[in-house]
Amino acid sequence: MTDDDLLPEAAIDACVGAIKHDPGIARFYFQLGRAYWADDETDDAVGSFLKAEELGYAPAYYYLALAFEQGLVPDEPEDADAAEDMFLLAATKGFPPAARAYEDGER
Repeated sequence: MTDDDLLPEAAIDACVGAIKHDPGIARFYFQLGRAYWADDETDDAVGSFLKAEELGYAPAYYYLALAFEQGLVPDEPEDADAAEDMFLLAATKGFPPAARAYEDGER
């Protein structure tokens, strides 16, 4: 499902419930971050992506890269180099949107 197809409020509720049930699942934090991202709640999105990344979930790097690229990481300046490193990490770990961006020459 693309970010545009998400129903943010429902997804946020579902993810928060899933995290309460099992807080050790990185994918739940990642999906919560996507829902916040789709709802333009970037601070909450970045926090969720950082938690997913801390738990070893490589796709979180893609969204963290977008956040660094756009200067949306709280207390951090826009950082194209950090973004590029994170895009590459996500691509090499097999996250399809990042891999496609490299294949299409967008990165």
